[in-house]
Amino acid sequence: MAPAPAIAAEQAAVDRAALLRAFSDAAFSYLPDAQEARLLKWEGEVRIAGLGTPSRTMTLTVEELSRAIKRVTGLAMGYTGQEVNFLIAFSNRPEADLTGRWADYAAPFFEDEARFRQAAASLEAADAPPCLAKLVIEERAIRAALIVVRTGDDEALANQCLAHEILGALGIIRTSRLPDDSLLRQPTAAFAAGSPASLSDSDRALLWLIYHRDMPHAVTKTDGMGIAELLLEKVPGLE
Repeated sequence: MAPAPAIAAEQAAVDRAALLRAFSDAAFSYLPDAQEARLLKWEGEVRIAGLGTPSRTMTLTVEELSRAIKRVTGLAMGYTGQEVNFLIAFSNRPEADLTGRWADYAAPFFEDEARFRQAAASLEAADAPPCLAKLVIEERAIRAALIVVRTGDDEALANQCLAHEILGALGIIRTSRLPDDSLLRQPTAAFAAGSPASLSDSDRALLWLIYHRDMPHAVTKTDGMGIAELLLEKVPGLE
């Protein structure tokens, strides 16, 4: 069995109670056929590919987050040209591109044609978030992800949305109870050009818990919280 991923020894202190609250709120979802919330995470390799032309800052965000996530979780994660299962598309005209030249890639992520076209149109609606994400969940694990980012308007907001969706696609589903230092709690200005997103200490600790080898995928919330309390003794930097 592969060793559990490690967190750098120089990690700053993370509050134990805050981390448990974040884990309880962010990592569990009600999956199809499940009566209780269960842990949702990837099983297997995360093979990334991109469509379109992202800005330099967005490119750095994807590269920085994928490196950091790989280091903390032990996931095999990175760019590839084969058997892609994590697709990130960048476009200043997302509705036309998704339903046109990229339809063969994007449509399989949606339940039917109507939902696919509705999602594509929503990206260009007034006041709509500049990105969307869809996950493929099979056997109670994340098997594939699609992230679409609308470019060309507010780059800081689009980069912020990109970072949120990447971490959401890795299993940090909700953000309301994350510690204040979390990347997902930072203001839009923090994602401006020249400021690629990076994980905070609490983000790394949370991902470490989710992907620890002793944390089974699809574990129930009740059992998962019990395991998390035991694993907290092994997380460096906890107060």
